[in-house]
Order: sequence, then structure tokens, then C-alpha cells
Amino acid sequence: MANFDPTQVPRRAMKVTTAYPAKRAAETSEALPTHTRPQRGRWYMGCAVGMGIIAVFLFIMFRVIMPFYQDVTRHWTYGDTLVFHTRASLGRGAMSDIYTIPTQGSVVVLVVSSNKEETYLMRMQSTGNTLVIASVMDMNADGREDIVLYVDGSDVSIVLYNNGSGFQPTPPTGR
Repeated sequence: MANFDPTQVPRRAMKVTTAYPAKRAAETSEALPTHTRPQRGRWYMGCAVGMGIIAVFLFIMFRVIMPFYQDVTRHWTYGDTLVFHTRASLGRGAMSDIYTIPTQGSVVVLVVSSNKEETYLMRMQSTGNTLVIASVMDMNADGREDIVLYVDGSDVSIVLYNNGSGFQPTPPTGR
């Protein structure tokens, strides 16, 4: 250890440090180097980018994915022509099947009982390719069940009043 020089790099470290020879104590400068802090980006740019990503995600979710999912489940439930079916007692002695089939600007209502089939063509606004749902209730308090048609997702509705022998779009005048 007599030949030890603290200013020299050890031989085992020569391969790594030969490009940077050790400075002698006389060669060091007195002034320390000044380091400037690098300019950081504006903090709100990160927030704006994050909000933009979230907005794009929500737009795609609610304008593309959800309508596609709703159309697929509606197709699986009601078929290509969006036929709605319900079964109810209309005061004819047996249960009746009621089908609604939307067409362009109108609805075909098919009432099938055990002994009778009736077809009604009703004009409705905004039916297009939407589901028309039928429900059965007494709308004019005459004791006979009426058929109420309404377009799914809107306030449009039509009542087919039961007159005892069939249905009509206007309330029966006499009891």
C-alpha cells in the first residue's frame, strides 16, 4: 500500500473511468456550477388533456356503445319488426292476444281472441322504427277494458275504446 495515490483511479476501475480522468486537487475550480431548474409545463394542460380524454370516452360511451347495446337488446326482445305482444282479458270470455306492429307513420293492432280476429290500422306520429307498446285498462269507466297504445320513449298515445263488439278510436256515445 505504499504506492497508493488517491488522485489515481484504481486499475480495476480503469475500464469504466478512463474517459473521465480524476482531477487533481489543484485543478478543481472554486466556484460550484449553478443549476437552473428546468421550466415545467403549465399544470392546467394536464388537467385539460385529462378532461378531454374523459369527454371523448363519455361521448363514445353514450353516443355509440349505449345506443348499439339498446338496439341489440331491443332486437333480441322484439325482433326485426318490433312486434309487441301482450295477453289480456277484454271481456270476451277468453284471454285475447294483442299484437302491435309499427309501420311508417301508423300502427297495425291485431287482436286475436279464441273465436275472432280483428285488425286495426291506427295513424300515429313518430312511430317509424320504434316500439309501440299496448296496455289494457278501462279509460272511460264503462266497465270494459280498452287498449292504450303508446310509442316507447315519447308521450304519444292513442286509446282504442272497447264498444262491446270491437274497438274504435273515439269513445262510445251510449252505454
